[in-house]
Amino acid sequence: MTVRGAIFLGLVICVTAPFAGHANGDENDEGALAASRLVREGKVLPLSVILEKQRTVIGDMILEVEFENEGGHWAYGIYFLGNDGRRHEVYVDAATGELQPGKSED
Repeated sequence: MTVRGAIFLGLVICVTAPFAGHANGDENDEGALAASRLVREGKVLPLSVILEKQRTVIGDMILEVEFENEGGHWAYGIYFLGNDGRRHEVYVDAATGELQPGKSED
């Protein structure tokens, strides 16, 4: 495994760790449980696929990932450190892996 591959794997583990949390009624846990169930049912893509598909946009410096439902539509909100050194946020359709236009923020 290359150094870049090891770093990416480490980031994926860090980012996906919250999805393996315990169900204690916390909002993050509810999103994690929903994400896990929807991935198993084939209704959304796993986070690892989303990250690989959008690597050219988000790069390797991922800060936080949220799994959100807006009106029955699931999306990953991905916060990352851009090449400009600033924090950015994009929303990615959880079913297709495509960026949601107009939803991204700096």
